[in-house]
Amino acid sequence: MASDGIQSTEPRPGQPEEDEAPEAPPPVGPERTLFWWFCGVLAANVLSIVWLAVRAESAPYLRSILDSFMQFATGAVVAYFAFRALFLYAFRLLELLAIVLVLSLGVKFTLDVLNSLSRLGLISTPVDGPGRFGQMFQLCLLTSSLLLAGAAWGLRHCTVLKLERPLARLVSIVAGMLALPATAGIVAFPFPVIRNLAAGWPDVALIWLLLWLASILVTGVDTVLFIQALTLREEIKARENIK
Repeated sequence: MASDGIQSTEPRPGQPEEDEAPEAPPPVGPERTLFWWFCGVLAANVLSIVWLAVRAESAPYLRSILDSFMQFATGAVVAYFAFRALFLYAFRLLELLAIVLVLSLGVKFTLDVLNSLSRLGLISTPVDGPGRFGQMFQLCLLTSSLLLAGAAWGLRHCTVLKLERPLARLVSIVAGMLALPATAGIVAFPFPVIRNLAAGWPDVALIWLLLWLASILVTGVDTVLFIQALTLREEIKARENIK
């Protein structure tokens, strides 16, 4: 029994001891992450085998429906990861409007290219023909996913380089979204320029030439931002090693 005026240091029944710290959650090791990735890949393979078996045994008129479902699912999965990559970084309202505008132009350009290929006979069936809706939807989702991944790449540059000016951030984001199309345009656009000049259409050749120059400019901006971010990262590592 404690004496008068002296409080007992023994914990009361049901009261946790003050020295006891809450237990920390166990760390998640790389083996557990690898295990879940393995389970995901295995499940995707099993579902693909089941889908192929169902498709092979189904009637011909059902195969186009099954193909459409598979194309929707593939495009949706890619778009999901692209959105996850985009939301890793903070963006502003004006930047969101720019992203939506570039997405709209990218989808329109994709459909215009497919219509041109269909008119030239490079695509056997018309774009608006039956059974092609799933493919068009998948291509639009893939195009949007690539552009969204580029937007996330541009936002990463804004975060790493601490870009705060609205114009600088917009240039970084738009250049990131157009990184892959611009790289492909550097290689592909000179051929229409030469072909239209040889055919005696200088106006059309001028348009392709401007597109080629714009592709070089966008690729240059992406290269400069990437080098700046990489250099800053190496400088931070060097300072930490000195300390």
